[in-house]
Amino acid sequence: MRKFKKLAVAGITSALIFTSLSATAFAADNSSEDEANQLMQDLNGTYCQLFDDAIFKEEYNHLWYDYSAAVVGDEMADTAVTMLKSVVGGDKYGNEAEENIFCCKFINGAKEITFNNGEISVLLNDNTTETHTYSFVREDSISGIMPGYLFESNDDNDDEFKYFFICGDTPETTYHIEFRYGSNVEELLQYNTGKYANWMGSGILKDAITEENEATINNVIALFCVENLSEMVNEETTKQRNEIAGIWDADVTDFKSDPTFANAQMYCVLNSDGTGATYLDLEGKGNFVNTSSYTFYTYCKNKSDNAQSGIYIPVNDETGHTEAGKYELTTENGKTILTFTTLEGESISYIKRVEQPSTEATEPATSETSATVPSSTAVVDATSATGTTAAATKNTATADSVVKGNSGNNSTVKTGNSNFSIAILLTVALGSLICGKYAIRKRNNH
Repeated sequence: MRKFKKLAVAGITSALIFTSLSATAFAADNSSEDEANQLMQDLNGTYCQLFDDAIFKEEYNHLWYDYSAAVVGDEMADTAVTMLKSVVGGDKYGNEAEENIFCCKFINGAKEITFNNGEISVLLNDNTTETHTYSFVREDSISGIMPGYLFESNDDNDDEFKYFFICGDTPETTYHIEFRYGSNVEELLQYNTGKYANWMGSGILKDAITEENEATINNVIALFCVENLSEMVNEETTKQRNEIAGIWDADVTDFKSDPTFANAQMYCVLNSDGTGATYLDLEGKGNFVNTSSYTFYTYCKNKSDNAQSGIYIPVNDETGHTEAGKYELTTENGKTILTFTTLEGESISYIKRVEQPSTEATEPATSETSATVPSSTAVVDATSATGTTAAATKNTATADSVVKGNSGNNSTVKTGNSNFSIAILLTVALGSLICGKYAIRKRNNH
């Protein structure tokens, strides 16, 4: 489902550093029309409803709980999940819209929507199909807060599929898409008034439901929970993060056979406040480069006297890219070992450093340090993002830019202020609720 080009610092972190082919191309030209046309290509595929057809299914309830618990803790997880689902699970919109409740379904009889290089086919509930080709009209926004691109049908249809307004989300960048369609442009671009008030169609590739590792389902739920609950972090969140806080030296033994990385060293710093950073030294001379900074969330699901395991969600500070994974904490021969595993099964282990690093070890070197990236290897920095194995491609890049690739891409893609445009809607809807939760928590702490 996802395409990556292999940027490799030779398997050093053993969780794949990747960049999105489509996202890189998306930012190649600053022209709004070129960006919009590229977006249309990036959307190619058949989509079902994100919530009702996919992540609201009962079989995924445990994922909602786990990823919410990673952000707000066990005590508040159930309440948080109920709150999130209620806000985006509405059935009414337009004149019947309920305050602070949003409809994210496919409306006007749409069952599935297929994008094919500018052609959009809508499978209706009666199993008939309406298909049109669309051309870019302009870059615009919904009430100035949700940016996107407006497309108009090239056909003479004057119905509810005449216009599509599409946000910049793609399956490769945020695991889902968001859009509106309708017959009246003026009303289509109004946020909470008019015939489309409180409606934002949300879709997910139909193939995501049948993925064996359920990576897309996991990632889109994790992203949704992190973006909409991050203002509710609390003491329990800190306690959970503190379980893996420390300075961790990567075990790069398995990668020393590659001459390019024979002397390479890497470590990460994870703080109990959820801030983290990864440092890389390709030459082994103490010239470490700060390759990525991120915010992370954890939730322990299994714990014994000598081991624990759970979920790990890193959010790249620069791009906001979020990707879920797993962690395991064990003790072996007196050493504490932290292992991160991606949803695709790639893993990397770190050994906890007993003493604080010297000034030379912790001070990042210039990010201009260059490294030739072989086409035959790949690497994952599971601390800052997780990824999927990709087709090889030759690259030469700075060590800094190579590892930043784990965020998904380094280009500027117009997706709004958040990965979920719906998160903007929820900011209003959850505002009073969030304040209420803080008040309740503070009273309980006294």
